[in-house]
Amino acid sequence: MNRVAVDSLYRESGNLSSFTKNEIRTFALILHHSDDCEWNRKWTKIFFSELKSENLKSVPLLGIAVERMFGSQESVCLNREPEVTTHFLDKLRKKYPILYKEYFR
Repeated sequence: MNRVAVDSLYRESGNLSSFTKNEIRTFALILHHSDDCEWNRKWTKIFFSELKSENLKSVPLLGIAVERMFGSQESVCLNREPEVTTHFLDKLRKKYPILYKEYFR
């Protein structure tokens, strides 16, 4: 499964509530291994939105994925696109403060 397939499956279903825990884990694993910062921002927002709306109870591996992409100055996206990533993280923190605290320590 790749990013195009994940995007297609999500567009088709409209949310993540119909996917199994293993499928959600696979989506998060794809996020973890992706170096496409734009796609990673999009999917981090999708996961946060789905968690907040309670379409998902949890997202296995999401914590390590966001840490790899956004968690420190050495993270992939902060290193590649510092201004865009900082702006994204500020918006994410304001929109999802509880989830942000949970996933960004």
